[in-house]
Order: sequence, then C-alpha cells, then structure tokens
Amino acid sequence: MTRKFNIKEIFEIAIRIEQNGAYYYQRCAQTLDDSDVKDLLTLLAEMEVKHEHIFMELLNQSERDVHLAENFDPDDEAVKYVQALADGHVFDLSTDPASQLTGNETIENILKTALSREKESIIYYLGLKDFVPGELGKDKVDSIIREEMTHIVFISNALRQLNR
Repeated sequence: MTRKFNIKEIFEIAIRIEQNGAYYYQRCAQTLDDSDVKDLLTLLAEMEVKHEHIFMELLNQSERDVHLAENFDPDDEAVKYVQALADGHVFDLSTDPASQLTGNETIENILKTALSREKESIIYYLGLKDFVPGELGKDKVDSIIREEMTHIVFISNALRQLNR
C-alpha cells in the first residue's frame, strides 16, 4: 500500500528542510574566513529561517482552514518519519556539513553547491506532491515549491554577478 501524506506532514518536512538548510549555511559561514562569503551564506541562512516561518504559518493556516484527520500517534512515529525523510534527502545532517569543506572552496563552488541543494529540495517536493491527495492540500505543496524557487533565483543571480 502506498503511504499518503497529509498537508500537515508535508509542512513538517518543509520546516525540517528549512531548519537543516539554515544550519548548513551557518556552519559553512563559520568555517570560512572571507567576509563577503560569510555575509552571503549568512543571508542564505536567514532566507531559510524566513521560509521556515512562512511554512509554519501555512501549516497553522491549513490547520485552521481544514480539519485534518489526525491519527493516534503516542510514540510520535509520524514526526520521526518526516524528520528522517528531511534529514536523509535534503541538507543531510548525518555528517557535519563543515567537514566537507576543504577551505579551498571559492564562492562560486559554494554557490553551485547551494544551488544544487535548493534544486534537490524542489525535486523532493515535486515527488511528495504526488502522494498528497487534493482534498488534503496538494495546492499547498505548490506554494512550498514557489517559495523554494526564490532561493534558486537569489543564488542564480549571485552566480551571475560573480561571472561578470
């Protein structure tokens, strides 16, 4: 049987991905000496935090507007499941992101990695969207995807500025 996600779970995943992304950017910024790179990574981390708050509000709004069916979950297995999905697929926190940095990365390398990870998050949401029935908030997943696209636009613009 295929597992169906409701919009509450989708937003919990989105919130976790944003938290993971903010942590990743903050850790990268802490390991580098270049102040311009640090400022850019700090800004990206702040954007992740902003999106986390947007997704929290969308979750709260969806809970007010739609009576979501809640299953009895005394051991928080559903929460653990969505956190594992987020941790394992986008901005993986099973290893310290700073451990992957050699100190020789250019801002272009870092931005390309960031761009790749942001694209992965959109691909992840597009995949999850197929599991969300319309009556449980499929249109809300589209709003998550649009929000993530703003990160891609920002990073792409920063890369274009570097290549001028």
